[in-house]
Amino acid sequence: MENYKIVVSRLALDDLEMISDFIVKLNTTEASRIFVSNLYDDIQSLSYLAAMIPLSTSNTLKKIHPNAKRLLSKNKKWNIVFYINEGYVVVDRIILSKTVK
Repeated sequence: MENYKIVVSRLALDDLEMISDFIVKLNTTEASRIFVSNLYDDIQSLSYLAAMIPLSTSNTLKKIHPNAKRLLSKNKKWNIVFYINEGYVVVDRIILSKTVK
């Protein structure tokens, strides 16, 4: 099993910040911290899971990257959109699951 290094794009970092801000408005700062921490754990799992995940057939994700793959977050509300490039997993975006078609 290959281990990949993880790179998170600026857009994905912006997505995480937006998610955090949204959760703070609905809940607490601590809840937001825990939620975002769980998303980071999901992202880190790609270091060993990425190769096992098939390319996406979703047109939504192909618009993000032609070789897009996706990992559904543990709470199933978010898709971590990524691709593999020369030993790296590049996380492109984090989008709501219901927006993927």
